Amino acid sequence: EGKLILDAPGTFHLEGVRFIAGGGLVNVEGKGNLHGIRVAALDLALKGSYVQIVYPDGFRGRYDLDLALTQNERGGVLSGDVNLIRGVYSKDFKIERSLLSLGREEDLAETAGASEEEAGLLSSTKLNLAIRADENLWIINDFAKLEGRANLHVGGTVGEPQITGRVSAFEDSIIKFRQVEYQVTHGNIDLVDLDRFNPYFDISGEARVQDYDITMKIGGSLEHVELDLSSNPPLSQQDIVALLVTGRTL
Repeated sequence: EGKLILDAPGTFHLEGVRFIAGGGLVNVEGKGNLHGIRVAALDLALKGSYVQIVYPDGFRGRYDLDLALTQNERGGVLSGDVNLIRGVYSKDFKIERSLLSLGREEDLAETAGASEEEAGLLSSTKLNLAIRADENLWIINDFAKLEGRANLHVGGTVGEPQITGRVSAFEDSIIKFRQVEYQVTHGNIDLVDLDRFNPYFDISGEARVQDYDITMKIGGSLEHVELDLSSNPPLSQQDIVALLVTGRTL
């Protein structure tokens, strides 16, 4: 609902414009220029509350938005601040499969290909968004039940967004490997790959198995995961793996 008010020839402004998007309310204010019946320029402010966005693949979040949309003959830019109220990433990482080198690269290639195919249907509007999550950012999948905070930047375009930044895990989150749950003692997930979703891990966790304290460290990227296991009292890597798989050492 709302009004578009025609001002002097070739100009207009908006009054009381608001709409429902993703179950949340978005208010729009601003002005623009017309060239005939075509919008030639825009300068809009958009404020949204509790808006649901399902992006990227596997992620569902609710956000408060404070954005600016400008458009002229040089193109459009959507910029501003996005506050995550609650979000959950639920797509499996398949890290154990990656360690066995079974199709991780193919999975990533398929994901990248899908994005390129969809990009032709989307706008070329440039993005400059700051996303902040102080809490209630969750990863719940085959790898983790993990809550964290995040500071992210979204660049690129609406058709080909580029997400960079860091997700930091809260202590007491859980990561899983070989059906053993580890309590997170340190955890960062960095998004640095502009072309696809290929996060880099720096995560440590501890678990008690039989009479041993097992420490697991995960590094590398989702495409090339690096795993290090240690124990107290000390065991060889083979004995630790056997302990995790069978409940006893070799």
